[in-house]
Amino acid sequence: MKLRNAWLNGMMVLVATMTLGLAACEDSSSSGEGEGEGEGEGAEGEGEGAEGEGAEGEGAEGEGEGAEGEGEGAEGEGEGAEGEGEGAEGEGEGAEGEGEGAEGEGEGAEGEGEGAEGEGEGAEGEGEGAEGEGEGEFGPAVIFNTINLQGGVGFDLDADTDCPNETVIDNVVGAGLVIPGMANTQLQPAIDGGEIILLAEFAEAYDWANDSDVIMNAYFGYVADDGEWSKERDLGGDGVFDVDARAFDENGDPLISFTGDIDAGVFSASSPIFTVEMPLGEISLVLNLYMAQIQAAITSTADGLSLTDGLIGGAAKKQDIIDALNEAKDQGLLPESINPDTLIPLLGTPDIDTDCDGTNDALSIALKFTAVPADIAGIIEREE
Repeated sequence: MKLRNAWLNGMMVLVATMTLGLAACEDSSSSGEGEGEGEGEGAEGEGEGAEGEGAEGEGAEGEGEGAEGEGEGAEGEGEGAEGEGEGAEGEGEGAEGEGEGAEGEGEGAEGEGEGAEGEGEGAEGEGEGAEGEGEGEFGPAVIFNTINLQGGVGFDLDADTDCPNETVIDNVVGAGLVIPGMANTQLQPAIDGGEIILLAEFAEAYDWANDSDVIMNAYFGYVADDGEWSKERDLGGDGVFDVDARAFDENGDPLISFTGDIDAGVFSASSPIFTVEMPLGEISLVLNLYMAQIQAAITSTADGLSLTDGLIGGAAKKQDIIDALNEAKDQGLLPESINPDTLIPLLGTPDIDTDCDGTNDALSIALKFTAVPADIAGIIEREE
């Protein structure tokens, strides 16, 4: 089963964390190069989404077609009235007139039919307008202002499986001695500098204390209207952003979306497996994550939503990580000298058995995060 679940941010960072950390470890004598790699990949991850303003344009166009359809309906009714008038005139002139009357009434019926058809087109046009407007509207949103990989935090990912391990906190990657430091020194500066803009949006204004079936979507974004990044403004709760058109599928649905619940002000969701797709140029890096979980405390004020005590966790199969890193290398996102097969041990030893066959085949990971208020203005087409 393939679930496109929306925690864009932590899960994109799962790939980014592993990729950036491994790249930095390849040449520990050149920390500058490692940081460049991380920021570069952050910038790559940053660029993904579809044109919300264009979607609003479709809405306007749809309303226009609706108006045109209603106009045709009115014209059709006019022809109907004219036909009935000829019918009345025909009756006054005798049998011949009655014939014309019948013909006139026929024209009237035809005219009324055209009117109904026109009204139908109007309704269709209004429907298209509503659809267009929906594509350009967004619910309450946040921007992730901190993401941190560290040990000692995480979920008991396999507690409900038939083959749980002995640990209560599953986060073998975060517990490592090398990767967390390498990843964090590159990831947070990329967020602070606007090179990675990770947004999350709730589908509507829910009861932020207790609610169910809460939908949260996530996107890569840009400062709205190609504006310049300001850390003080954009990570201070006053940022306005556009989301990348490539964050949506062919039906206009978010690629990263999931449903959870809010209990006592804490949002949580989980999924046995879902697929994260990171559009990078003309290709997408794909990574399946197993036993995935997310939770965060929600605070709602007049300034918007904030997320605190956020935690994202999941398990990625060793082979899936190798495949994703090889794809990144093929696209020039990693140096040719990197061999994922030999660098994978730096992430840790697989600690999760995803298929209960007696062999651990996946590595657990958990990331802490916070998020501050943000506004999403629309959708934009970007090539990079």
